Amino acid sequence: MSAVAVSEPVQELRALVERLMDQHRQYASEIEGLNAEVQAEEAVEKLREPFTSLQDSLTEHMLTEEFEVYPELMRKNLFDSTVSSIMQQHHDVTACLGKMELSLRLRNLTEFKNALEELAVVLRSHHPAEEEKVFPLVVN
Repeated sequence: MSAVAVSEPVQELRALVERLMDQHRQYASEIEGLNAEVQAEEAVEKLREPFTSLQDSLTEHMLTEEFEVYPELMRKNLFDSTVSSIMQQHHDVTACLGKMELSLRLRNLTEFKNALEELAVVLRSHHPAEEEKVFPLVVN
C-alpha cells in the first residue's frame, strides 16, 4: 500500500501552521521575560527594545494568520462564528500592544504592567483556541 501524496499547498499550510504554533510558544516566553523585567522595576528604557520586538513580531504573526490562515477557512467554507470570534481576538491583542506602547511613551510603568498582564491573559486563551479549532481545519 503506497502512501498518499500530500499536495504542495497542503504541505506549505502545514509548515505555516507549525511555524505559527512555534511562535505562540515564543511569545509566551517573551511575555514572561518582559514580566520579569517589569517586576524587577527596571527602567522604562530597558523595556522599550524587548517590547518593540514583541510588538513587531506579534503584528506580523497576526497579519500572516489574517491573510493566509483565515482566508483558507473561508475558501473551504469553514469560517463560522467560532472561528470569527477567535480571529476577532486579534483586536484585543492589538489594543493591549497599543496600551503598552502608550504607557512606555508616558513612562508609566504601572500601566505597562497592567497592559502586559492583559495581553498575557488574552494570549493564554487565544493561542489554544487557534491551535485546537482553527489550525486543524486549515491542514485537514
